Amino acid sequence: MSRNLKLPKDAAQYYDWLVGQSYTLENQIKQVPKISLEEQAKQGANASEYTPANLKTVNQLLARKNQIEMEARRIVGGMGM
Repeated sequence: MSRNLKLPKDAAQYYDWLVGQSYTLENQIKQVPKISLEEQAKQGANASEYTPANLKTVNQLLARKNQIEMEARRIVGGMGM
């Protein structure tokens, strides 16, 4: 998204906060431990990178990140772009 939009001050601050939250969630996702490639190979073709508990955590973080990104798009879209 373009950072050169003329958003009202409050909307611009909210947008910046949302972007920061999105980056924070992305970093949290990256910190969730993955299982080893060796363990994935043992599990077969449909193996996940994560244990079931960690996969649940990743999915929850991704869902929240998607909500935040949709809200950020809504703010920008509401400015007549």
